[in-house]
Amino acid sequence: MYELEPGDERPDHITVGLIDADVPFTSSDTRDETVMDHYQDAIGAALEAEPDILVGAEYVFFPYQPLTREERDERFNVMRQLSTEHPDTLLMPGTYIWQEQGHLHNTLPVFHRGELVFTYEKQNPANAERWMESDHNLAYTAEKSEGVLEYQGLSVGMEICYDHTAHTLRDKGVRDLDLQVLVANGKDFIDTATMVREGGYHLRVDGSDSSSYDSVEVHKCVGPYKYTTVGPERMSELPHDMKLNLYELDMA
Repeated sequence: MYELEPGDERPDHITVGLIDADVPFTSSDTRDETVMDHYQDAIGAALEAEPDILVGAEYVFFPYQPLTREERDERFNVMRQLSTEHPDTLLMPGTYIWQEQGHLHNTLPVFHRGELVFTYEKQNPANAERWMESDHNLAYTAEKSEGVLEYQGLSVGMEICYDHTAHTLRDKGVRDLDLQVLVANGKDFIDTATMVREGGYHLRVDGSDSSSYDSVEVHKCVGPYKYTTVGPERMSELPHDMKLNLYELDMA
């Protein structure tokens, strides 16, 4: 487990912000950075609420063609600056689709106090990665990761979309998380794939425009494979028709 700022006292309560937005995701020959630019605006506005943790969706940094490493790093630098301006928030802005030397990556970065402190790459590519491989003559590659960090004394596990279907955290032996974060585009909550302790929470941020389930959702574990849905305490409008849902979570 990666430990962020060792020695921090475990909080009794935290505020989590989840960004609710439709993320168009399709194959296109035309490069378009509009979604990335709009999402950066929304993240900047959402950080003004000063949540302890802020989470965005999958594929938000994908201009219909994979970024180069240099383009990815330029976008990372924007998040570093926003993180510097809001140092008390653990920022998971959503995933970046990028390529290098024939390899395709789907990466969720984590920023804190202006630094890139952790990266998690989707461990189980799905249909979207497969058509990107085909369209751009690339091979999907992921750095192997347990996807768990400790923040303020809380254990936080991460998954990207199909990782949840594949029960990735469970199969890696991860148990008793305080928070499990699912960043997705078309993936619903699965109770048997959720490895949080009793009293812990599963956070899902999904950029899909599916009407079959909510885009953002929080479930609290109340017993073995038993969960209740937790509603947001506050909701606010963000630029470009996005919303911020804020949840006050009891971590005692």
